[in-house]
Amino acid sequence: MLVENGEWKIHGLAWDDPYRIRTSKELVNWIKEVGFLPLFGNGVKGFSVEEHVASDYWWTGNREQDPWEWREIIASQHEVAYGKFFDKKAGFISLEWLPFFANYRRDGYDFDSAWEDSKVNRREKLIMDVLTETDSDGYIEWTDKQVLTTDLKKACRFWQGRREELSRNLLRTDDENLPCYSGFSQAQE
Repeated sequence: MLVENGEWKIHGLAWDDPYRIRTSKELVNWIKEVGFLPLFGNGVKGFSVEEHVASDYWWTGNREQDPWEWREIIASQHEVAYGKFFDKKAGFISLEWLPFFANYRRDGYDFDSAWEDSKVNRREKLIMDVLTETDSDGYIEWTDKQVLTTDLKKACRFWQGRREELSRNLLRTDDENLPCYSGFSQAQE
């Protein structure tokens, strides 16, 4: 996605291009095949979702055709991970490749060791405490907890009106492949 003449421009394939990805399922299959894939164009030409889908269907709300909607569908299926993995930009990683990304991004540290060596901050630790449990030996165990960010903000005691504080710390945990998005739900009043 580039800015041309002051407007954002999506660069994708023509509707009738035989190589165009047509469904969220096709996209998941391709992600599994290549291992990881940024959502939008980047420094590697042709290596993004954007460049392999129809340009005209972004942000239409059509769940069958809109790649922006597909990210929600794909995240909820848990077949590939979705997050801001690529220099704080959105993309997907296959479950097969996720451990390699995590190990690289964490510089070989698991979360406990990173915390002990002051490689993560107190706010990131609060997020992880909400999303994980501790086993009888004191080691972190991942759970399949799904927490709305509004509830995460309350549980972590982030200050009222400081949404950017949660966002900033979630971006850092995304960068290190700690929690992953598993859906996009709206908080109910």
